[in-house]
Amino acid sequence: MNNNTKHLALLGLLIAAATVVHYIEGLLPSLVLGVPIKLGLANIFTLYTLIKFSKRDALILTALRSLLGSILGGAITGIFYSVTGGLLAFSAMSLLLGLYRKEKVSAIGMSVCGSFFFNVGQLVVGSFLNGPAMLLYFPMMSILSIPTGFFIGIITAIIAGKLPNVQKE
Repeated sequence: MNNNTKHLALLGLLIAAATVVHYIEGLLPSLVLGVPIKLGLANIFTLYTLIKFSKRDALILTALRSLLGSILGGAITGIFYSVTGGLLAFSAMSLLLGLYRKEKVSAIGMSVCGSFFFNVGQLVVGSFLNGPAMLLYFPMMSILSIPTGFFIGIITAIIAGKLPNVQKE
């Protein structure tokens, strides 16, 4: 199998896995009663792809898993929440990638930042669709983005440390 085919196959597997995890996590209840927050397990795949593949691949994965996971979940408005949150998280983590490669920020730091911006994206969409009262969740979701991002960052760092580089830029 040539390098491009292998790369495309691996990316396809990551997208499929991220989509399935996104869908399954959508079936689970919120981590905190009354606060719409989840662990963000599909973000493991975004962060891993960003670290081991490329920004372009991570963007493709984020967009496709957000769209496909939301469609599978049957929530059309969920697409707006997921895509906006996912793209903001991707953008934030992407901006930190250079610092990660210089070992000035860890996968955990990138993940916490991504988690925070995912929540910001969701709150912006929520306030647009449901009114500004959604912004009352901001303090709690901001605080909860730290442990959720920390957890996702640790898992991603472990996985990234065990698997070989497959970057293609």
